Amino acid sequence: MKYLILWMVRWYGCEGTVWNEDLIKDVKVAEFCAATRFTNTVFAPTKSDKYWKVHDELVAELGREPDHWAYVAYDIVWALTYSLSLVNRYDSVAVREVLPEVTESLFGASGWIVLNEAGDRAKGDYDLWRIVYEDAEYKWKLVGTWLYDTDSITWLP
Repeated sequence: MKYLILWMVRWYGCEGTVWNEDLIKDVKVAEFCAATRFTNTVFAPTKSDKYWKVHDELVAELGREPDHWAYVAYDIVWALTYSLSLVNRYDSVAVREVLPEVTESLFGASGWIVLNEAGDRAKGDYDLWRIVYEDAEYKWKLVGTWLYDTDSITWLP
């Protein structure tokens, strides 16, 4: 508690800090994160029928819960497959030209895949994670989701 002001600041992280085990191994760090409600965002795939179909197949194959990026990777393969089919040749420049059009109408395992001018995903939902003290230990917990379409947060109990 050398710098008390740091305990009064709202701290935020991203997919680079979420689920970092080092933050919960050190009790003083975990206590600080929990006390300041250190909130971390990470892309959240849309929980659709397609998501659950891919989820169940991945769990059966892997024997564990897949990372959220597995759904994005799955969709990338399909977006490239559709793009290659459309241009009908192995031509990266041609694929790049049609990819935004292809993804604009593609609802994948991770949700709608609309790209911005830079080729990044233009919109998406984000899960909110915090370190909490539960059952006599510090752990990462999903506490809410920010929804792009409504620009709102749904908090979990």
